[in-house]
Amino acid sequence: MLRRSCTLLLLGLALTDLSAVESSTDLSSLHGEQATELKREIAENLKSGMQYRRLDIPLRFVAYRLKKGEHFFDVVTRLSQDPDTLASLNSLAHPDELRAGEVILVPNARGVFRDPGKEKGGIAVSVMKGSSALQFDFFPGRRFEPRERDFFQGLVFRHPLIGARQSSGFGWRKDPIHGRHAFHGGIDLAASQGTPVQAAESGEVIFAGDKSGYGRTVLIRHEYGYITLYGHLSKILVKKGDRVKRGIDIGRVGKTGRVTGPHLHFEILKEGRQRRPVFDVRHR
Repeated sequence: MLRRSCTLLLLGLALTDLSAVESSTDLSSLHGEQATELKREIAENLKSGMQYRRLDIPLRFVAYRLKKGEHFFDVVTRLSQDPDTLASLNSLAHPDELRAGEVILVPNARGVFRDPGKEKGGIAVSVMKGSSALQFDFFPGRRFEPRERDFFQGLVFRHPLIGARQSSGFGWRKDPIHGRHAFHGGIDLAASQGTPVQAAESGEVIFAGDKSGYGRTVLIRHEYGYITLYGHLSKILVKKGDRVKRGIDIGRVGKTGRVTGPHLHFEILKEGRQRRPVFDVRHR
């Protein structure tokens, strides 16, 4: 099947510079005729889109800014959207990733957005953000696979150090080494030197060695673009190319790299971006 292409539209206008739209427009007030029209188009496209072949109405997008106290599923309900659609389009790793003031794109159709070229049969979509083009393949009417939905809902990753105390969280903090305000792209888990570190999920080891700042480090690649990172290890028990199972020992807690004491630095990345770690509460 030939891939079709289209340009994203914002309320009927070509979306050529998303950053300019975000900075100049209060987009949290989508209501009335705009909201009604968006819901109508979603309903119309849903009729044809379920067949994965065509859209009765051209694909258009609305930029939406989250209000204080508003949750991902509030947006889903308010705009009659599908959670899989919003999550895949906006590259979300978990519903709780969004914060007040953040802007997301909301389409007038339901389906799943994928990285381009990974699967045949999608609609090639391109959107300009400044001077960069963001590209997707859109599959109308499609939903997440059950396993992919588990990842998104935080039902996959087990804790790499069950019972350990979190000594530093994800986000902005005062750096303990140089004292400056800096972003911390993971969490720190305090534990004694030599404590076993376990794989948060099954996958392939794509790095095992020394990494600047992190010391001895292991990176494991999982499904759907997820990677986990385990830093400051005293000992590495796996090698690049190994297939590891969830819960297997992959190293030992240490204090290698840029640290003040023994602990595990743990990160979850999706599509190359550091994400706030969320663990399966059944395995904490």
